[in-house]
Amino acid sequence: MRELDASRKKNPNYDGAAADSEVMRRVRDALSVWPVRRAVSYEAYERGKQRYGLVASELANYLSDTMLDVGSRDDTLSVISGRPCELVDKHNPALPDFDWERERLPYDDETFDSVVCLDTLEHLNCPHDRFDDLLRVSRGNVIISLPNCWRNTVLELLTARGRQSSYGLPCETPKDRHQWFFNTEEALNFIIYRGLCAPHGYDLVCVRLHAPARRRWQRLLYPVIQKALPRYFLNLLVRTVFVVLVRR
Repeated sequence: MRELDASRKKNPNYDGAAADSEVMRRVRDALSVWPVRRAVSYEAYERGKQRYGLVASELANYLSDTMLDVGSRDDTLSVISGRPCELVDKHNPALPDFDWERERLPYDDETFDSVVCLDTLEHLNCPHDRFDDLLRVSRGNVIISLPNCWRNTVLELLTARGRQSSYGLPCETPKDRHQWFFNTEEALNFIIYRGLCAPHGYDLVCVRLHAPARRRWQRLLYPVIQKALPRYFLNLLVRTVFVVLVRR
């Protein structure tokens, strides 16, 4: 993975600290074990439950006895795992009112064996702090997924349309939307970098790059693009990034 923060130093409006070069080297070393050809999943799961379908099928070994699912609107994780699971989500009326933007998760440090957070951080104003909060309450595995925001946007640009609910400028105030725009490489760098920088430190143990191939032409063409143009495949065709970190 390239040093994505390097180009941002040229922008006078970007006032964040540059990524630590030594930690970024460790990120690249960790990802070298998971090249694209090894990490891709083409499996097409049930619509509406793609994220949990992949977790159940390909990441179930990383689910443990005590679990927390942050950002889930129902008990899908508990159903697929057969284990009890705590839920935190502001959109679930059955749960206590809680705004993760304003306060930390209401649990002590190292409370859960497994913490799961699927396609949630991109909706938050401060995903860096909230990501660190996920690591705080785990004493074992953390399973994170983030969408590749480039994928659908490029399709919209090619068709000269602007209908994405996650971005754009709607006429009425939306209830929820993405706050961040990033590609697969940035998602991977973000997750692994923050894990390595955590006080107790988390190591990368698994990567899944989900590029569901539902149509015959996709099943034939995607593997060709994956081999011939890995970066284009990574940032334009992968739909969702799944990363598993384990506490040292």
